[in-house]
Amino acid sequence: MHRILRPRADAAFQLGVSLRKLDQLLNDGAVQAVKIGKRVLITQMELDRIGKSGAGEGVKRHTANPKGATR
Repeated sequence: MHRILRPRADAAFQLGVSLRKLDQLLNDGAVQAVKIGKRVLITQMELDRIGKSGAGEGVKRHTANPKGATR
């Protein structure tokens, strides 16, 4: 069964950003969240939307360099 709401850590991992960056996006309003008690949860639909659009200018995906690659 798929979860509809994701904790911040899972959402950050899925988007490929740090928790700090996700918190910035939440504070800026680029990412919408649901607060239940003390928990901040992001819907899977919101994560899918961000994945397609890149959250506007906010989310930039980073990929690791393969071993042996130089800059």
